Amino acid sequence: MDAFGGSSATGTLPAQQPPVRRTQNGTPLHAREGEGVSSAKWYFAYGANMSPAVFLGRRQIQPLRTEVARIPRWGLCFNVLGIPYAEPGNGGLRRLDDDEVASERAAVHGIAYLLTADDLRRIVLSEGGGVGYKVTQLDGVVLKDGLTVPMNTLMGRHKLGRAGERLPSERYKNVLARAASEQGLPDWYQQRLENQPTFKPRDTRWYQLGVKLFLPFWIKMAILVEKAAHRLQTADGHAPAWFLAGFDVLFWIMWTYHDCIHSVIFGRGDGL
Repeated sequence: MDAFGGSSATGTLPAQQPPVRRTQNGTPLHAREGEGVSSAKWYFAYGANMSPAVFLGRRQIQPLRTEVARIPRWGLCFNVLGIPYAEPGNGGLRRLDDDEVASERAAVHGIAYLLTADDLRRIVLSEGGGVGYKVTQLDGVVLKDGLTVPMNTLMGRHKLGRAGERLPSERYKNVLARAASEQGLPDWYQQRLENQPTFKPRDTRWYQLGVKLFLPFWIKMAILVEKAAHRLQTADGHAPAWFLAGFDVLFWIMWTYHDCIHSVIFGRGDGL
């Protein structure tokens, strides 16, 4: 996810080791041999990190084990705000309403990776060093055998809920849909991602003028934020609290200006 919607965590990574099924020598089933197996932790990806091209390619992460999984009582939403006119809504989690909990199809589905502690730290850093997301531990269910294990995942740092959702870009939606297909998520979930509404910029000259006036400055700010988060990261991959506070001020200035001024003149950049 991009810098203004990148992952953010305000706490440390949970230290609890998941209860993994093991062979007689103690190695997790389906896990590769090597350093870090004994301290491995589960990470649940429901956004772009489901994609092998992103996770194995760009991130250069080699999981010890990979499983299709779901998180009961939590659903996929797009309430992690990014940059208007470019990537307005990124993947996030919301607690399901009481009338939704009974349906497995309402739960967010994704990929559970068994990772070394160092690789999990690298995931936090790659998602912005704790800028947009916080690390949370939830109980996940492996679809293949119904095994329930605690999984670390990334949840939006700002509690916007369903009311705070903005539409994802067509590019981002396609990354999720393609990853779901490549990883073998349930067909109905793949179709759900394919049918997800997206932000579609208008093609009028006035609207495009507004885009050109808005995007260059805020994209430059996002690049600077990402570079600073990498330089200031702590041992667990997070940016310091004072940096997050400064980012929040900048972030809300951008969105308040968009909602109250720029979008009134040129049109909205979030699909609403």
